[in-house]
Amino acid sequence: MADSLPIGDIRFYDNKIPGLEAGTYTVTVSHQIEGLGLSAAEQQQLTAVQSFTVSGPQFSLDASEIHSVVPPATASGDFGGELPHIVLNEPILPWERSMSAAGTPWLGLLVFKEGELLPGDPDATDAATCAIRTTVGDFMALQGSGDILIPPGLVKDPAVPDSLPCRYIQMSKEQFQAMTPYAAELPYLAHVREINAGDKASAGDDGWYGVVVANRLVASDQDGGNYTVHLVSFEGMESMMAAEATIAQPAVALLSMTSWSFRCLSSDGENFGGLAAGITQGGMSGGEYNPDLLWLRHPQAGQVTAGDAAHTEAANRLMNGYVALPYHTRTGEDTFAWYRGPLAPAVPATLAKSTPFLSSDAALIYDAGNGLFDCSLASAWEIGRFMALADESFGRMLLQYRQQSTGLTQKLYAHAEAHGLTEAGDLQKLAHPGAVKHSWLDTLAKDLGRLIGRKHSAESAESEQASVPAASGAVRKRAESPSSDRTASLRRFMQQEDIRQMARDGASEPLQAAAAWIARKVLLENVPFGHLVPIESMLPLESIRFFYMDMNWMDAMLDGMMSVAMQSRLDTLAYQLDKEAIVAAVKSNLESYGNGLQGDGADPGPDGETRVAGFLLRSALVSGWPGMSVRAFDAQGNPLKLLRLSRLSSGIMLALFWGVPSSLAFSEPQEGLRFGIDDAGSLDLRSLSTTNAQYPFGSELGIHLPLSGDYLRNGEYLNMNPDDPNGLVQSVAGLISQKLAEGALAISPSDLALQLVKAPERQIFVPDSSAFALPENGKQERETGRNQGGND
Repeated sequence: MADSLPIGDIRFYDNKIPGLEAGTYTVTVSHQIEGLGLSAAEQQQLTAVQSFTVSGPQFSLDASEIHSVVPPATASGDFGGELPHIVLNEPILPWERSMSAAGTPWLGLLVFKEGELLPGDPDATDAATCAIRTTVGDFMALQGSGDILIPPGLVKDPAVPDSLPCRYIQMSKEQFQAMTPYAAELPYLAHVREINAGDKASAGDDGWYGVVVANRLVASDQDGGNYTVHLVSFEGMESMMAAEATIAQPAVALLSMTSWSFRCLSSDGENFGGLAAGITQGGMSGGEYNPDLLWLRHPQAGQVTAGDAAHTEAANRLMNGYVALPYHTRTGEDTFAWYRGPLAPAVPATLAKSTPFLSSDAALIYDAGNGLFDCSLASAWEIGRFMALADESFGRMLLQYRQQSTGLTQKLYAHAEAHGLTEAGDLQKLAHPGAVKHSWLDTLAKDLGRLIGRKHSAESAESEQASVPAASGAVRKRAESPSSDRTASLRRFMQQEDIRQMARDGASEPLQAAAAWIARKVLLENVPFGHLVPIESMLPLESIRFFYMDMNWMDAMLDGMMSVAMQSRLDTLAYQLDKEAIVAAVKSNLESYGNGLQGDGADPGPDGETRVAGFLLRSALVSGWPGMSVRAFDAQGNPLKLLRLSRLSSGIMLALFWGVPSSLAFSEPQEGLRFGIDDAGSLDLRSLSTTNAQYPFGSELGIHLPLSGDYLRNGEYLNMNPDDPNGLVQSVAGLISQKLAEGALAISPSDLALQLVKAPERQIFVPDSSAFALPENGKQERETGRNQGGND
């Protein structure tokens, strides 16, 4: 299983054959009864026949089946010497359809230069890839044509309608024969990979992939060029995929399941290394690296000079990550207000408040000195409330928690009230640790005894009363009190820590469920992106921006969530008393949240508190390498726990770490490893031995095999014919076995895949030591304003 692999490791498998390939099957059940003289017709009636269909892609492929392509679609970069390939989310997909030889994939990858494909009707041909749009019925009608050859053995599944759209490509028969791999080579152009997906931004990723590799090397010359890659179906075409095959038609057509294009340049361009290096260019100022420019803040921050009080305030606000947004006051004036989301370039000082925010108005901060509002926490409160209202399951958890907690509290109070224990002095005695619990259990036992018919004498009644602590040593008779007095007494009763703990224990299950839900929201799940990055220029194209999590913002969001369905002042009081326990439960969930991901470190700050920090990345790295690996390390080199790594869009990635990273490592994904040759045009062969101590499995053998001559057909296409003694497969096997001196060696598809792997690129980003230091003004940023509202 993928979870048994260390992060960064990879396993190759030859294939993954499905239990049943796609197609129509028949199950026949018959009974043979002898001795009854049944006729043949009667015997036939004892037979049942059931047909069923195993469906799978045949004429088109849904985009959700594709994990990634290499080189990335539309990319421009130095891809010379690489073998393009495609990574599929379903590992069995390349073997889902039947071929004549077991273990032979029905999918293949063909790479075309400009002008090598024949265009079709201009109205039906895609200009970028030359794929021709048609329907299944029209494509199958080409069978038997004297002008173009389609797979002669292709049989349409009965469940596939003729009207289903599909695409195909066409080429001259000479082009087909020059570039198409032989049928015997197909198993060496597909394999399965298993990785640990703990450092990926792919939700639900199980770490298993099917991979199909092209047999054509991208040219490394100075001119480069444009390339188009087609994933094609070879189903029914095997008879035409041999050196001795004869094709009568002048052109050949193949189904195109998917396609993409890229451009090869002689410079770095948009390859992994070039893009990874480019994201730090935002930290360059005057030719020097300035990590302070990589914080998530307004691009004008640092350019506003301090002067009078207003300019100084504006300069400080911008440096602390605030932006000025249009604001329409309740009295009708149009002005602006300050706003900052939960991602801050400075560590905010903890906002001191005696009670939770019970409304967004209470969270609104007014700077009387400058006449401006700070809407940050008020917005957080509203977002929390909206998310809670939008999720019915959370509402149920919250209601269940309040009902169980409040119900238990009221039962406790009813028993205390029954014995006259509602005065301040009584509650003081009940405040001793365990006093309430013992009194409550003792009272329950005696009440149960009365229910089953126990006779009570005056002495037993006095004994029962004496078992409950009393303020004066004797139990007072219950006295009628006004409703307001009773409410005040109940509030005092609720404030006893023993009472609150018993109430929380009684509602622990819904409390923990609610805390798990809140923890996901603290990791910014479903928080609108416009509230994270209020203006686009804070996160420009090809940039990375770092931040701390603003826990004041999160605290206000929590208040908004918990405001749902508060029906009384007692609900308000209960939340005020339980908030610390709720926060602790949420924090406990956060600490364990990333246990399935990489890293286990948590680097505390100077004040001993472990902070949540992270980055936002907006780059072609996110779309071009969707499985890109991201790891963070503390100052001692220990990996930090990854709380969240998500692609918020095709080009934006969010990462959250439990602790403050001192360095980041971005690596090409293991499932998207590049294939090809080194800069010298050679393969660097690797050991396949599991017993050789000098050359353990996967280590380089120091053998550099130039890919030229007999190893290439027509100078561009790999000769992987396993029956050719001069071909690549047998030559690689011979050289490795000679080096290891372990006897004859047979090369499997997964073995050859290991030999074709190019060393993956890894870019390590090490900010200056001051990059994550506590800014001096970070402790002052909240002290310039005051709360606009308050809590009753």
